Amino acid sequence: MLEGFLNTMKNISPTLVALVISAMTFVGVAPLNVVFAVPPTAAESKGGHLLSTPLPGMVSREAAFRAGIHQLQGHFDAPPKLLGGVQSQDENVMIVEFRATQHGTPVSGLSVTAYDPAGNSHAAVLYDTPDHLAQSLPSLFKRLQQETQADLEKVRPAGGPDFAAFEAAANHVALTQTSFPDGTATIGIAQGFTPTMMNGGRFGATAADGAYANLYIPISVLDPKGSLYQQELRLSGGRPPAIPGQTVIAYDSDPVVDWKQILTERANERGDADPHPQVLSDAPLKADASGFSGKMVAGTMTLHNEPFVFSGILLISPPPAADGGWLLQIAIRGAPVAHAATDMPALIAMQRSEKVDMNAVRDQTMRNIAAISDECSRWLATNQAAGDAARNRVFATSMHNAQIAQDNMDHAANEFIHYINDGAGGGTSMTGALAKSDPQHFHFAPIRQ
Repeated sequence: MLEGFLNTMKNISPTLVALVISAMTFVGVAPLNVVFAVPPTAAESKGGHLLSTPLPGMVSREAAFRAGIHQLQGHFDAPPKLLGGVQSQDENVMIVEFRATQHGTPVSGLSVTAYDPAGNSHAAVLYDTPDHLAQSLPSLFKRLQQETQADLEKVRPAGGPDFAAFEAAANHVALTQTSFPDGTATIGIAQGFTPTMMNGGRFGATAADGAYANLYIPISVLDPKGSLYQQELRLSGGRPPAIPGQTVIAYDSDPVVDWKQILTERANERGDADPHPQVLSDAPLKADASGFSGKMVAGTMTLHNEPFVFSGILLISPPPAADGGWLLQIAIRGAPVAHAATDMPALIAMQRSEKVDMNAVRDQTMRNIAAISDECSRWLATNQAAGDAARNRVFATSMHNAQIAQDNMDHAANEFIHYINDGAGGGTSMTGALAKSDPQHFHFAPIRQ
């Protein structure tokens, strides 16, 4: 949501930039976009440095604040010394004071993280030499405000994916009919897509731009409270066991919650950033005779730092028995937003074309999910208005939250400047002084080095 350093190029080396980007990628948040936004003369007169990054899809304050603190990693000569922290009374803004050295020069600064429950959190680091911080803080906080607003405008909804148009365009997609090697199904494959799975009625395919289809894919999961996982835990001497091919997640009756957890686990295993799927529209599917229930979903996520649109079906088994085993079955198709107008019709056409041999497929759940695919397509085609309304509500909430966060930051900036200019000391940190002088807006927050 935010961009750039506010410093001169002469103070930033290519190696340092690489370290910052590497550190951000390591902790699972978007890497910094580095912009040298101020001419050298202006930077020398105002001073100060600003690093910032969006934190999309943070599911909790704690996750956002951890990501904000992690932004300090890899940027200075050694890990910064954290001096104190404060949190706004609404709990959504965390400010941590630190000291460090950069290229041997002492610096002082602030890690500022604003949590947005609507999904557009952000983090920033503001710093300068100790004797110049009071002069640079006003311009740094002002620039932070400008970039926050500018980046929020970039995500202003302009109308969601037009699934009705995708459905109509799917009628004109050319397909090459192909049989599954095991004889369980046939499917038409669109140009540009390469199959990655064709067995048991299950189908996977990808395109060069990252568009994908994962149709009727079962995911076997173990609840860590179940007897199977607990047995493995005892055999491993109490260390979390690594069970090849097995996902370990606590069962939740909401398949969206389970799917998000699985995506996070898979991303962590690969060393990728969390895709943070945002479900903008959903509709329930009634339980079938086997006890499986589910949801039709549509929304957006971030893959390889690129926004994607997705839609599909999530089915979940009944609560696990004593052994802890349960199943999530998915039929999801996704495409980069920039290419959705061409990719999504192709994905829809392929899914429509799959014909499963019900006599050859023994998996009853697979039969059920194949049977409701058409229902999902109809729902998506008629649900755009609800999706647009949901996106507009999210954006309005983010704008409101950003204004509240900015008001808190303005109070903090004024108090910090007074603290420095008054030469306050006695071992009290800037953040400690802020919590004492402005209890209406801030309170102490525990931090760990």
